[in-house]
Amino acid sequence: DMLAELLASAVVGLAPSWPDLEKRLPSSVAADPAIFDATVSEADLAGKTVLFRDRNGWCPYSERAWLALELKRIDYATVLVDSDYSDTPCEPGSLPRVQWSDGTTHDGSQIVDILERLEVEQPQAPNLFPTVSTVTDIVRDSFGRFDALMPRYTKLSSLAPFVFVYKIQRTGKFMLEDALPGEIVPQDKYTVALEEIDELLGEYSYDENDTQREGEANRYGPFIAGATITAADIYWAPFVERLAAFVPLIYEKIPPLRGGEYENVREWLDAMDSQAVGYASRVKGRAFTWQERLTEAHPELDLLCSTAEECNVADLPTRKTFDAQATWAAYADGRAYAAATPAEEVAARIVRNRDALVDACASVGGDEALRELCAALADGGALSDAARKVAAHLDDDDLLAVPRDIGVIPAEALRQAWRS
Repeated sequence: DMLAELLASAVVGLAPSWPDLEKRLPSSVAADPAIFDATVSEADLAGKTVLFRDRNGWCPYSERAWLALELKRIDYATVLVDSDYSDTPCEPGSLPRVQWSDGTTHDGSQIVDILERLEVEQPQAPNLFPTVSTVTDIVRDSFGRFDALMPRYTKLSSLAPFVFVYKIQRTGKFMLEDALPGEIVPQDKYTVALEEIDELLGEYSYDENDTQREGEANRYGPFIAGATITAADIYWAPFVERLAAFVPLIYEKIPPLRGGEYENVREWLDAMDSQAVGYASRVKGRAFTWQERLTEAHPELDLLCSTAEECNVADLPTRKTFDAQATWAAYADGRAYAAATPAEEVAARIVRNRDALVDACASVGGDEALRELCAALADGGALSDAARKVAAHLDDDDLLAVPRDIGVIPAEALRQAWRS
């Protein structure tokens, strides 16, 4: 411990300059995909594929389109729109919106049309709509099956999807009114829903004792329609991701979705994190983020735990076989603006945004501590006390927020660096 302290103290005052860090981190000066505010002119967007999404990355409906664009490696620009998250999702004109290079647009009520258009725009792998069965269209059927599996009469919401029930009036027919304040979906309905989701995810899971027939090589696998990710997984992922955060927060007798009871759900979540390029590396949010959004929007809820750790919710696969570095490398491949490792990605983001972050971290070390942190992340060195404090400040105070600024995998690299 004394040696570590001496080594850490020796680097204080020797932090590299910002220009030196730019040389060490070439991704920090590479051209990022274009990002605009909502005031951008039409002329600046002409001829581009453009994703209009919420600024914070909290909307699950926007996440579907965002993930699809990342998976297909589409060259697209982003327009960030301020949202109070109170509008009814999926109404015509709602987020997300995708403007195609020919000027046509699809909005949040047309997510399937967006996914289909992406397959036309970029037919290279992954194929979002493969022919898995000659009998039924498994991928498209999964959209309706997911909606049917979730508890009925639940309120569509960006911050609390499938949590609150609608008031039902009986006046000769069912009428849906506003959700009752604080009335959540009964636990037994969620138990049934999760059991059915687990069963559905097992329909095309691999059994090593099965004999695959010729032509069925892609039938088996951890994803909804087989061995590779499709539009079905894109449609499901943002909501199951949030369910994994919400369920242990609200329901006492439902085990974590990554627990042993829901083996197929766990396999699918692990596959999404490790194989869906761009999901855990950029688009996916933290369980804590979704829990925080829920509790801020609905302080009246009586919650069972207060943190993701206390709720036993893991953001990434817990198996030792999960290789975050390899997953990140698959995402960074061919993207000059993405750093070589998750830790370097954090350093590069700090270098890019140093003007704002130096001021935000002034109370815990400011400029020099940030440069020390970047050097340690880039070189794998030990953190000084000052660098550790600024790293914790960046992490705990959401100065590098997930998914607004970085993805889960880089965020975990930052967290491990200052906590170790």
